[in-house]
Amino acid sequence: MKRIDEIENLTAEELERLALSQAPDAPENLGKDIENLLLASSVREKSRRPIRFASAAAGIAVAASLTAAGVFLYHGNHPADTFDDPVQAYAEVEKTFAYISEKMSPGLGLASEGKMIFDKTTEILRQK
Repeated sequence: MKRIDEIENLTAEELERLALSQAPDAPENLGKDIENLLLASSVREKSRRPIRFASAAAGIAVAASLTAAGVFLYHGNHPADTFDDPVQAYAEVEKTFAYISEKMSPGLGLASEGKMIFDKTTEILRQK
């Protein structure tokens, strides 16, 4: 190891030669770490669309809830019955819920897919 006063007296060429001769070795797992980071980056890029879709689906659900609440408040606290037969009213409610479920299922599937990709990316990043 050189002393500071010896280093201060070296020319730029000598400093460069000294630095190149004493270059540190790269860690053994550097290539694997870089590969994992690149994989995580590509997974994150692919997973952005489902996450945005899930956020949009959640926003639409909130907007629908607010609209329903607004309609309810607009008509007052005592909505008028539209069915005379409770069995017919219940069948209409079941039909409506089935329709809502049918429309939400694809969005929930995409959100689940996005969560799996997000979890895998998080796992890769935590291994580093």
